Amino acid sequence: MIPQHVAVVDTETTGIDPKTCKIVESAFVTHGYSWEQYVNPGVTIPPEVSAVHHITDEDIAGASDWNTVRSEMSGKLNGLGVTILCAHNAEFDASFLELGPDVVWICTYKAALRQWPDAPSHKNEVLCYYLGVGSRGRKGRTGNSHSALFDAQQTAALLEELLKHQSLETLVHWTKEPKMFAKIAFGKHAGKKWADIDSGYLQWMCKQPDMDKDLVGCAARELQRRR
Repeated sequence: MIPQHVAVVDTETTGIDPKTCKIVESAFVTHGYSWEQYVNPGVTIPPEVSAVHHITDEDIAGASDWNTVRSEMSGKLNGLGVTILCAHNAEFDASFLELGPDVVWICTYKAALRQWPDAPSHKNEVLCYYLGVGSRGRKGRTGNSHSALFDAQQTAALLEELLKHQSLETLVHWTKEPKMFAKIAFGKHAGKKWADIDSGYLQWMCKQPDMDKDLVGCAARELQRRR
């Protein structure tokens, strides 16, 4: 069961860049309560994005703008006593929701990378099938994958499973650290575990100014382990 002071959130958007893209749907679930709302982004939803979450311009035509919906969402979260927010890839949702710098987050994606490093994938629904949690199969296709509420419910199932193994404090701590990938996914060492990569290559990674910060974190962590 999700603790009463934790809410799991999800957003659907017009794209992946928070600088240029907008929210079209937001939802959260917490202990015994769920909320969802369409959002009018003020821009056209690209058809290739509608193909993912199945939200169209017609769907959101009469919806309120994000400032209005965010105010409603914040009011409900505060009224429920929520002090921790959770999302799968929390960095993405936090960048769109813009609920303030003081929000405490749990990222189930980062946590799953540590808790289940050998999972075939760490995407939301792959983990649900892998772990046997959440809604799987959805006979009649009721409840769309990539609707905000459905995805929040799936993430809530992952959070409940994580809490069987780790404390909330540990999950918050992991969220603040770089992603811990079990294997490197590029270059001449693609598919290898970090322990099997020579130190010279790891040191080279750490010196690259354009290298992904999470990969640098993994390389640095492995170098520190060897010391």
